[in-house]
Amino acid sequence: MDMGSRLNVIGGQARFAATLQNYFLRTENAYYLGYETEYMKQGAKNAIILPRSGAINPSLRRSKLSEMSLFRAAYNLLIIRRMGALGVGRGELLEKVKAVQPDVIISNSIQDMPVLRFLKTNGLQFKTIYIDHTCISNTEFTYFSKEGIPLTLGCGVNATNTNDAKKQFFNFFDMNVALNLAQERIIKGYTDKVVRINIGVNRPKRDTAREEALRAKYGLEHGEFIVLYAGRMFERQKNASVIIDAFQRIKGDGGLLVFVGDGPSLNDYKTQADGNWRIIFTGSVSEEDLSSFYDLADVFVLPSRWEGFSRTVLEAASHGVPLVISTGAYIEDLKEESVGEIRSFSTGSVQALATALEETVRNTSYNQRAAEVSSKIAKRFDEDNMLGEYRDLVLKVLSKK
Repeated sequence: MDMGSRLNVIGGQARFAATLQNYFLRTENAYYLGYETEYMKQGAKNAIILPRSGAINPSLRRSKLSEMSLFRAAYNLLIIRRMGALGVGRGELLEKVKAVQPDVIISNSIQDMPVLRFLKTNGLQFKTIYIDHTCISNTEFTYFSKEGIPLTLGCGVNATNTNDAKKQFFNFFDMNVALNLAQERIIKGYTDKVVRINIGVNRPKRDTAREEALRAKYGLEHGEFIVLYAGRMFERQKNASVIIDAFQRIKGDGGLLVFVGDGPSLNDYKTQADGNWRIIFTGSVSEEDLSSFYDLADVFVLPSRWEGFSRTVLEAASHGVPLVISTGAYIEDLKEESVGEIRSFSTGSVQALATALEETVRNTSYNQRAAEVSSKIAKRFDEDNMLGEYRDLVLKVLSKK
């Protein structure tokens, strides 16, 4: 279940929801409940695709008004908490889920909780598992923060403070999944119903013909050093503006900077790049093209302010790409495997990132060691192992009375 897909047609949560549904379809009667995304289309097997409501204006969401706390508070109280703008009536939604009679619902979004409460209070009995993609366990989620308002006001937890809100939220679910060690420790402070399952990925086969087609389409000459960012264009979390500033500080021939992905901040990034022909924006691409972009890249950069467990980092690692990631994204779980061969930089420091990129461009011996470490990381965080852990978790939750 991913009600967050109402607002985001791309992103890690939407990709993960589709991955889980496709996995469980192999052996179970599994359904996806949410909106159409890049990864879950109309007509997909056992997909309950809800129509997008016109009540949420995309241009309004991208305006400065949407950044104001009072606006966001009203939005979450009236839209999220009251289940407005679902695209269907509550009665119709209830009938769609009743037809399935789920035994367990896996929640991929903080915005699932109001819907889950509604379904439970209207006679449906099922177990619930929440995956903390949103990282509500971390310190960014204070009561009236931009990140915290969807939890404290939108979910209807009626909490007196942030800790009370988190405690009520995590204890609503039969089990919570932490994506990393730090999350697991924090959630344990609110409930004992928590297990850690790291993200995992598998690398598809290399497609050299596709790589050449992408080179031709975007003007990526052989011999050019390619710096890659892939992910949602969402400045408040991803902080990708720092890459543009840092890249433009590199002395001499710094190669090409390729931005792969879409999101509300994309136009801002294009304006910031100011027509620099060495900075290329592809927009949203297919999974196959994304895989080939990793193969084309010489270094992958992730400058996020926070991450649960970045799938794009693992995908880049699975292609043997050297990594440069912010301290906000450099989680303990990666440090255990990286043996100091991942360049990291202070999340807000443009100069620190510029220095890391310049050193990576010039130091071929380091790049070889870093590529080996990336491959080691990818072997440790394997998608098949991860999916098996989710299957075991579902069976464990269902076995409890």
